[in-house]
Amino acid sequence: MSLANILAQHGVTVEQAQAELAKLVATPGQLFAALDHFKITTAMAAELAGVSQADARAYLGANGLDAAVLDAHASAKTDWVFLSDLSDGDIFVHNAKTGEGREIYSFDRPITDVAVASNGDIYASDFGGLYRFDWATGQMSQVLEAGGMVNSLVIEGNYIGVATAFSSRVKVYELGTFNEVLSLNSASAQSAGASQGDLAFVDGVLYRTAESKGLVSVGLDGETTVLASGLRSDYYGLAGTLDGQVLAFAGDGEVRSYDPGTGAVSELPDVNLVGLDTVSGAAEVLQMHLYAF
Repeated sequence: MSLANILAQHGVTVEQAQAELAKLVATPGQLFAALDHFKITTAMAAELAGVSQADARAYLGANGLDAAVLDAHASAKTDWVFLSDLSDGDIFVHNAKTGEGREIYSFDRPITDVAVASNGDIYASDFGGLYRFDWATGQMSQVLEAGGMVNSLVIEGNYIGVATAFSSRVKVYELGTFNEVLSLNSASAQSAGASQGDLAFVDGVLYRTAESKGLVSVGLDGETTVLASGLRSDYYGLAGTLDGQVLAFAGDGEVRSYDPGTGAVSELPDVNLVGLDTVSGAAEVLQMHLYAF
């Protein structure tokens, strides 16, 4: 999504933003506050001003302002999610609130899940391994031979959790080295059923969709707590939202939203995107991704 589209979400054109920026250059504090309010990153601000990022950072630093505050917006969550398509190996972006979305990438293998690191790296799985998407080449390269039928991924910090179908175990690897650092399993996890769906880490809690129990949380000791029962067994995608909700996507596009504060489960409009046949996974879209599309 272009800078113009991001500004349009606030009812502002590029020209209007450039005119306002020109007015505020003489008052750095007000300019910084405006950029922060509209979640404009340093890169976006530099584009608006027609200067290099280095010059934009130098301007902020000379006025005692921290570019890192603006840079943090790049890794902020949005109202959008990535959805993977098992049938064709495609990845889509989708807004669960508005229903809009489209295909953004297509691969030559079935994609069972998708996950996003805080630096914007996109990881995907097929039934046997873990892959990282290269933004420069548009290609996927394998980074881990996980074995089994990998169908669930989650990333938190510098670690990625991987789960396989027909197993309640979650293995945790360090990003970069991909050394295994933790394996989560317990009697309660086994009783909740196999990992038929997805994993999501939202506001410090690890969630999993389980075959026989619906939506559950998983502790660092592997203990599992049932949060929302009655969901179908084919909720293959989980993702957090900007306001802390947990979205669950069924294979046929049915969507449910779980509120961690109240425990309530509500219905959202079904996913109805051209070319998406079977939802197999979900992950949060970060602000930096919106800017890249």
